[in-house]
Amino acid sequence: MNAAEAKIRWDKIEDPFLLDNGIELTLQREDLIDPKVSGNKWRKLKYNLLEFFKGDYSCIVTFGGAFSNHIAATAAAGNKHSITTVGIIRGERTSPLNPTLAQAEAHGMQLQFISRSDYLKKDTPEYLTQLATRFNQPLIIPEGGDNDWGLKGCQEILNHSPDFDLVVSPVGTGNTLLGLITSLQPNQAALGFPVLKGSEPMTNELSDRLSRLVPSWKSLNWSLDHQAHYGGYGKLSVKVCDFINNFYRQHQVQLDPLYTGKMLCRLYEKIENGELRNQSILAIHTGGLQGIEGYEQRYQVRLFD
Repeated sequence: MNAAEAKIRWDKIEDPFLLDNGIELTLQREDLIDPKVSGNKWRKLKYNLLEFFKGDYSCIVTFGGAFSNHIAATAAAGNKHSITTVGIIRGERTSPLNPTLAQAEAHGMQLQFISRSDYLKKDTPEYLTQLATRFNQPLIIPEGGDNDWGLKGCQEILNHSPDFDLVVSPVGTGNTLLGLITSLQPNQAALGFPVLKGSEPMTNELSDRLSRLVPSWKSLNWSLDHQAHYGGYGKLSVKVCDFINNFYRQHQVQLDPLYTGKMLCRLYEKIENGELRNQSILAIHTGGLQGIEGYEQRYQVRLFD
């Protein structure tokens, strides 16, 4: 275990509600890895950064939305390691910048805003060739760090974890969940909670990716719950906000409102509904706490009393 991973803690969540349902819930605190490059973003950037230093690259170019944890983490990592970073941001620039983008710019990231229609072309060979020419051999990292090096990092999340029956994680691009699924022991299962509305096609997408990664993927025990979006990515959910606030009061752990907060809120719903019972569950806290300030400003809410 390296110095960053040594900061991870496993918090057993003591709650009469869980005890009554036979649930032993442990929270893997990936958010403690680094204050700026935390959680699964550190995992996804780890081998991308090693590739940068091994190769002859001029800078790192990557993509994200206005509140992207990946953009924030890449900018912070670039600042820490003296790497020039460029963020291709979906949508128009606003003044003032929200806290996520303001911090990314303060860390030296060059922010370039493009229209939503152009952003849809970001993975096309033509657009990537333009970027490679424009920035003179950059290392181009996909949105969310969703590439083979990102997956390799995510496959290490369970390396030092305690034993469990079920591991649960929020899902954005799916790379973190793929890393978990391909690290399971035969007696273990994975459950992902996509946070974007309309995520149903992701089941087939992940199945296709797994078929390339693991020839015997059909024997892997995993599933998705598509009810954790709570109105859509970045949308205000009073239920999620109340859950985050109550969880903090009980356990003194901050959850972000876009990923881990949604996942745990929905997990508790499934336990209450009797869908999950009598098993040990490992929940991955994927970080993302940098987005709290912007969320609170945007919706004029307080997540932690």
